[in-house]
Amino acid sequence: MPFRLSQLKEYDSFVVLDIGAYKVRVLIAERCDGELHVLARHSVRQSRKDIDGGSIADLYGVAKTVDRAMERACDDAGVTPDHIVCSIGSESILSDTLSTNYVRDVPDEKITFDEIDSVVSRFEKKSLERIRAKIPARLGIAASEMKLVATTLTSIMIDGRSVSNPVGMTGSNVKLGFLNAFVPLSEYSSYRSIAKHLGKELVSLVPVGIALPKILESDDIAYDPNCFVDLGAYRTTVTVTRENRIVGTETLPFGFSLLSDLLAIATSLGHIERDHMIAHPETIREESHKRLFSDFYEILCEGIILAVHEIVQKPYLRNIFLSGLPAENPDVVRRLAESLPRAFMTTSDCVRVCPVSRAEYRSENHVIESLALMGFEISSYRHDPIAGILRSIIYRYE
Repeated sequence: MPFRLSQLKEYDSFVVLDIGAYKVRVLIAERCDGELHVLARHSVRQSRKDIDGGSIADLYGVAKTVDRAMERACDDAGVTPDHIVCSIGSESILSDTLSTNYVRDVPDEKITFDEIDSVVSRFEKKSLERIRAKIPARLGIAASEMKLVATTLTSIMIDGRSVSNPVGMTGSNVKLGFLNAFVPLSEYSSYRSIAKHLGKELVSLVPVGIALPKILESDDIAYDPNCFVDLGAYRTTVTVTRENRIVGTETLPFGFSLLSDLLAIATSLGHIERDHMIAHPETIREESHKRLFSDFYEILCEGIILAVHEIVQKPYLRNIFLSGLPAENPDVVRRLAESLPRAFMTTSDCVRVCPVSRAEYRSENHVIESLALMGFEISSYRHDPIAGILRSIIYRYE
């Protein structure tokens, strides 16, 4: 179902939910006097049996964990919101990039949100057909019913002039570039079921790749050619931006659990010992263990480089921002900084590799903080629908 401004729900407080492989994170936020206020945060350890390969394996078990985290967060916040914004970080997310150029019948009329929505909606069927062709190679199955969860406008030009928000402007020739993100209907239904179990209304289900750049969009550095890399346990999400717009996003079907698996195969170390070694690589003494670490980081760097090349043909980056719990480990940052820049640098510029850092939050909370900003923007439309265009993100929900 296409986005319609009339579909937006009016709410001032909302829940932000990030279901990770190891942790469920919940944030309670509210819109007050036109500003976002975070009321409470809480996280609960995820049971290993509830998540398999980064995807929900036990819906009931995950729902119980989310329930515990939400109960604690709501108690701390003193409110129990009815609306929820949730991330989805599955490697099953497939994206498709399209562009269109059209001439308006009445150039002097102001562009409305309905006009933009109508143009984008006409390409949904074409985009879905292209996505279906990718399913066998990307998901390893013959077919799957796919659900469109988000459309990101990657470029907007009016009469040859680039704009960030076309609503309210006039002009004749409009050129739009956009990226559609799809997930298997079964995964979408799992998240809807969790929201229903909680008695909440799912406002938006946001792919992690789309959420990643949000936290820095108000900084000047957002206009550099950037790459955002979220380092997860079972997946690695790569997003490339230009001029504060998302160019594309790819999800690698492995994360730091692969390093643990390599150690399990080659050594007799238990799970806790392997996790300790990964968190404290300075304790490694055996050369065979050091080689396993080197092999893993070589695989990871090659995967990130291939993902960036899949998104842009001639990749040039100024910054590579890392997020996730591994990004807080100096050894991880050092290893990636040694290998990644030379794949994307020119002769005159260097590429900076660093964690996404702000004083008010840790790198592992990057996604949930970005989702809070998205939830705030959605709620703002009821109060001022012309103020922005969700930083060019059109959310899809029913």
